[in-house]
Amino acid sequence: MTAKGVRDGAGLATALVYTQLLSDAIKAKKRYGTIPARLDTTFPWDEAAARALFAQLGQSVPDDYDVFYLSPTRDLGLPFCYAVCFAAWFVVRGQHARALLPLIGGVADLTENFSIFSLRKAYPDFSGPRAELALAVGPVATAIKWVCFLLSILLLTFGGRKSTPAAAKKKDA
Repeated sequence: MTAKGVRDGAGLATALVYTQLLSDAIKAKKRYGTIPARLDTTFPWDEAAARALFAQLGQSVPDDYDVFYLSPTRDLGLPFCYAVCFAAWFVVRGQHARALLPLIGGVADLTENFSIFSLRKAYPDFSGPRAELALAVGPVATAIKWVCFLLSILLLTFGGRKSTPAAAKKKDA
């Protein structure tokens, strides 16, 4: 499979996951009257923000949170899709070093998701080792995710295109 094939396949998977997330948001709006807030869209977040959010969500929403963060067709699958799509896009352009940027962002996104899930399971007692690790790592992972994601978008949009040998021959002719 070529880098273009990987890019296109991962791009399609990303679109399908985003469609599922949009569908979930519409269902949540109907069910709860609002779309429940999420820590991974809050920047920066900390223990106080996590406690406030989980208190606000109450007991009915957390089950939906588990499905959201652990389903391969939702936020668990999204980092795999967009990271691979963006990385393949850089490879197709001949910008191999830049392909690491979305991959790092994808790993940070997964780390963030597991941190938030760990906190959700520990709530309201954040004193255990897993919760303490999640509080230490989660907000940093969120920052890394957003920086890598936004830089990837900017570089893909405005970062130029490395000339290939075939393009150079056309230009010289």
